[in-house]
Amino acid sequence: MDFATLIKPLSTNEFAAKAGANESFVIFGKGERDFTDLLSLAEIETALNSGCNISSPINIITEDGLRAPVIDENVAWSTMALKKTEITKLLESGHSFMMPNMSQINESVANLIDDIEKTVDHSRADLHLYVSTSNDATGYMAHRDRPQHKIYLQVIGNTSWKLFSHTDDLPNEQVSIEEKDEDKYLTEIMDFTMEPGDVLFMPSGQIHKVRNHDGPRMSFSIPIFIDIDNTKHHMDRSHIPFQKLFEDAS
Repeated sequence: MDFATLIKPLSTNEFAAKAGANESFVIFGKGERDFTDLLSLAEIETALNSGCNISSPINIITEDGLRAPVIDENVAWSTMALKKTEITKLLESGHSFMMPNMSQINESVANLIDDIEKTVDHSRADLHLYVSTSNDATGYMAHRDRPQHKIYLQVIGNTSWKLFSHTDDLPNEQVSIEEKDEDKYLTEIMDFTMEPGDVLFMPSGQIHKVRNHDGPRMSFSIPIFIDIDNTKHHMDRSHIPFQKLFEDAS
């Protein structure tokens, strides 16, 4: 899948115009888009059991709406070893998890992220996975992401979204807002449900809150920051044809 297909029926110019206006908007799939061919549950299970991305391990989303790695730093050979038995129990008890920096988990995902970077001027993108294995699984408290913009893809299941504006009293450095403080700082501006095939764009700093109440879910979060001065390189996501190289040498 390429970026143009991802954002249909919008054209890339229409998408750029809406994004450039710092507008949050949903492109509803209406059952015509399917993202399940980008990543399988089996591939996620393989990544989990191989220890995930060793530089950015899986994070469990806690009951208080935060996230934390579940790692054992006192294991021979690694300070990032997953506590896999504990993670299994947390998933069984209704905790969501996120897997950061997954833009190279397979060729399909890598090609999509590469195409976004080719299409959106000066962009540097990545992919984070958000997965819940049960109804009403844990989720982040209301929060905002900066400086990156976000594109969300609903892959499996439904998610309930709320977007908020905020008062001038909210400290600029504050990222998350506890539920008890939502009425103090926030005003709801959008309330909607994302279904499989839906795409959401949010500009940097948009406060949002997400929950799943209708079964397990898988979502892609694609953070994008704009590197006007081109100080950062594009990630090399090309596929290394190991099997072919090995078999050709035999």
